[in-house]
Amino acid sequence: MYRPIMLACSFCKAWPVPSSGMARVVLTGSSGRVGRAARPVLEAAGWAVEPFDLVDGQDLRDEAAVLRAMRGCAAVVHAGALLPPLVQLSL
Repeated sequence: MYRPIMLACSFCKAWPVPSSGMARVVLTGSSGRVGRAARPVLEAAGWAVEPFDLVDGQDLRDEAAVLRAMRGCAAVVHAGALLPPLVQLSL
């Protein structure tokens, strides 16, 4: 079993918020399981989180939308994925 909170903690330690103030980070998949766990950890570490999720009408396959969301951000945490019916799962 994975621990999404550890992913976010590792990110925060590796890239601390710049001393010049609160830095913005794009969090793809912000409404998903990993995104929901990562957001409060990022915010507690001082990051201003810019959510990016399909449920909000934002699509990772739309390059222009991704570039707009990334404008002015210091980092991206990619936790987005394609879920059914967009992709077929064969388990």
